[in-house]
This record gives sequence, structure tokens and C-alpha cells, in this order.
Amino acid sequence: MKQLAFTLLSIFSISCLAASSVDSAVISEVLSGPSQGGKVLLKVSPNPSSLIGCSAEIGTTWNYVFDSSTDDGKNTLSMVLTAYASGKPVKLVGASECGINGSPHDVERLGAIILK
Repeated sequence: MKQLAFTLLSIFSISCLAASSVDSAVISEVLSGPSQGGKVLLKVSPNPSSLIGCSAEIGTTWNYVFDSSTDDGKNTLSMVLTAYASGKPVKLVGASECGINGSPHDVERLGAIILK
């Protein structure tokens, strides 16, 4: 039992370390629409550090994605649009997961946004 708990804690710690992040970023582009199916894609400047594997190739086009159709997603969208409209810097942290339900498969899912 102790070994299982240690293994799970180790996996969780490693996955947290793999997440990208960017401090004092400005949201430069926001993409959403019917063809995105409720997903919102973000481009930030500067680019996040430590992009996960799925984002390494396309991470220069879009940096993060989140689902705006959920209650949490609606709150996130409100924060994103506030930051975008004001041009104020934010901190963004990835979730160490590629896309939402595998789509888009090449962009990291947004884990958190912190307004400064």
C-alpha cells in the first residue's frame, strides 16, 4: 500500500513538473468559434517554457486550449478576455495534457490563469 501511494505521488509530481508555464505573459490572440466546438485557443507572448511534447511543434502558433462550454471554462474565458482587452500581463500554467478529449491534439490544455 505504501509503495502504491509513493508511486502515485511520484507520477503526480513528475506530471506537475512537465507542465509549461509563462509568467508576465500578454495574451496576443484568442481563437474561438463554431468550428472549435466550444474550445478556445490562446497565443501568448513570450512563449511558455518547457512545452510538453504535443505542443513542441505547434506551440509557436497556439500555446494553450481550454473548454469554454463548462462552468469553469466560462470563468476562465471571462478572465482571458479581461486580460486580453486590458493588455495586462498574466501568469499561465499548463495542465500537462494535450488538448481536450484529444482535440486539438497539438496544444497543451490550460491549467490555470492568474491575473496580476
